Amino acid sequence: MAVGRRRRAELARLAARIRAEAQRAGMPVPLIAERIARILPAVAVLETWRLAYGWSCPEVLEGIGRL
Repeated sequence: MAVGRRRRAELARLAARIRAEAQRAGMPVPLIAERIARILPAVAVLETWRLAYGWSCPEVLEGIGRL
């Protein structure tokens, strides 16, 4: 099932909140990604990693372009 633009933005905001709380608790990125995936199952696995690192889509694309 496709996720609409509005829902995707909402999921990104929730993931950012999860990430911020986890970072304050000293949690490493792999555990943050795991937490995002557990709390927000609608988010794809690869996207949970992007969100756990706090990277935007343009940042990821730029990084891939530099490879």
